[in-house]
Amino acid sequence: MKMRKKALAILLCLTTMWQIIGCKKEENKPVIQLQSIYAGATMDLCTDTVREYLNAQKEEEQLSILTSHVGQDMAFQSVLFSWSSDGVSKVYTVHFADNEAFENEITYETYNTSLGKRGCLTPGKTYYWKVTGDAEGSTSEVDYFQTLDEPVRYISTMSIPNVRDIGGWKTEDGKKVKYAMLYRGGRTNPNGGNTCAPEDQELFAKYLGVKTEIDLRTSGADDGDQTYSVFGDGVMYYKTPLTQFCYIFPSFEQTEPVSRAYDKRVKYSVQQIFEVLAEEENYPIFFHCNGGADRTATVAFLINGLLGVSYEDLTRDCELTTFSPAGARWRSSVKNGKFDASGVYQDNADNYVAWGKMYDMMMKEYGTKDGSLSSAIENYLIKECALEKETLDAVRRIMLED
Repeated sequence: MKMRKKALAILLCLTTMWQIIGCKKEENKPVIQLQSIYAGATMDLCTDTVREYLNAQKEEEQLSILTSHVGQDMAFQSVLFSWSSDGVSKVYTVHFADNEAFENEITYETYNTSLGKRGCLTPGKTYYWKVTGDAEGSTSEVDYFQTLDEPVRYISTMSIPNVRDIGGWKTEDGKKVKYAMLYRGGRTNPNGGNTCAPEDQELFAKYLGVKTEIDLRTSGADDGDQTYSVFGDGVMYYKTPLTQFCYIFPSFEQTEPVSRAYDKRVKYSVQQIFEVLAEEENYPIFFHCNGGADRTATVAFLINGLLGVSYEDLTRDCELTTFSPAGARWRSSVKNGKFDASGVYQDNADNYVAWGKMYDMMMKEYGTKDGSLSSAIENYLIKECALEKETLDAVRRIMLED
């Protein structure tokens, strides 16, 4: 009996000691404390300025915001995440996922204790996030937030300018353009050749899953000698050169102030673009020029206009480029504090920006009895670019939510 009591006492002592050691070890475990705790709050992915512009209904209000922020780069997701150091880790990994199990998560590594101006989150979703350190066992609790279900979805990048998803816009018949299908932006090879920042290569290839790159630039002229996609060997690459805005119309010709005329390459290039868009296996797709401003805006006009997005929303999308290093891209010139009726913002040796005039020509030359921009663009694509209606219907089927 005494031996049994003695053994029991030793066992209790060892158990207590083990608990003490275990507790002490637990106390020494690195801990990360989240400083930005959202607890399910709704967050806008756009900056306040961009959202103010998107919400402005009067042209005077829109113009005032555009004028005040020309060239101020806001082409990123405006969300800040911060946490406290665990006192041990040198590198932190921030994890994002749309599920609590963190399946198919997006991760970012940083030496800092905050993360901003990075991200490819989507509006209208719930996200979970946490932070882990490179020290053993270092982790934070899990927080979650919702993203405002309103366009626009910028894609935060390191080296590719002015990138955004063309999805999220409502059509005039009540449908919605799908997110995560079609992206617009600037050059993918800022330093020439077929290279880009490794972070952007991972972003587009891994997280956005881009399968096709469409380059609107001209070989040997302004494309930095790019010959294949910078996103990886498995990404298809198409060179479809064209000139922007009114250059897409066979009737376009002017002598003053600068001599300009129809770009005959447009027919084949636009035809090829829409044939690529009509095949679902080609998505997601990224199309671009250099600044993501003029040629890219023209193609976005044809695509989202065909899908049924209103001219007013198409104009907003075009003018968002103003909030990027590319600078002002407005629907027209300004006189006496208002947009004038010319539809031309810039027409000189440096550039040609004629957003409003492109719309006017499209409606005048290709408009139909129903008066819709969508019908006019369809008419133009069939008549001038030799596209089949079945091809255009396939694009609608792929790009529009049910």
